[in-house]
Amino acid sequence: MRAGQFLSFVAAVALAGCPAGDECERDWDCGGGDVCANTHECVSASEVRRVEINWTLFGSPASPGNCTGVDRMELTVRNAATDDNATYSPVPCSVGRFVFDKLPLRFDSAAMSAFVLGTFAEAQQAAIPASGNLTLDFAVGSTVDAGVAPDAAPIIDAGP
Repeated sequence: MRAGQFLSFVAAVALAGCPAGDECERDWDCGGGDVCANTHECVSASEVRRVEINWTLFGSPASPGNCTGVDRMELTVRNAATDDNATYSPVPCSVGRFVFDKLPLRFDSAAMSAFVLGTFAEAQQAAIPASGNLTLDFAVGSTVDAGVAPDAAPIIDAGP
C-alpha cells in the first residue's frame, strides 16, 4: 500500500468510528452523527438527555462534615420496565450531585446506596422527572431508618 492509499485508509477508519451500540469513550468514536452516552455506548443524539441527581443525608445537604462515616457510595440508573441498569461507583458523597450530560432516555429512575456508619443504606428509588433534576435523600425509605442490617454483596467499583 502506497503512502497516499494508507493515509486515505486511516482517514476512512477514523471517520467511520464505531457503529451504534459499540463501546465508546468520546463522541468521535461514534459514526453517523451518534454521540457517546455516559454508558459508553453510541446512540442517537435524540436519545440522550442531561440529568442531574442531587442527594441529601437525613434532610441535610451533602458536605464533608455530613458525609463523615459514609463509605462506598454508588448511583444506579434503571429502566423500570426492563430492569436494564448502569451503576456508577465510587461516587464522592460530599459533592452532593452527579451530572449525566448524555444519559440514554431509556433510564427512567435512579437510586443511591452506601454504607453509612458501617450499615448498608439506600436512598429511595425515584423516577427521573422530565426536567432531568432529581433529589434523593438517605432518610426517606432508607434501610438505616428501618435498622436493617446489610444483606447486600459488597459494592463493586464500576467506574463512570
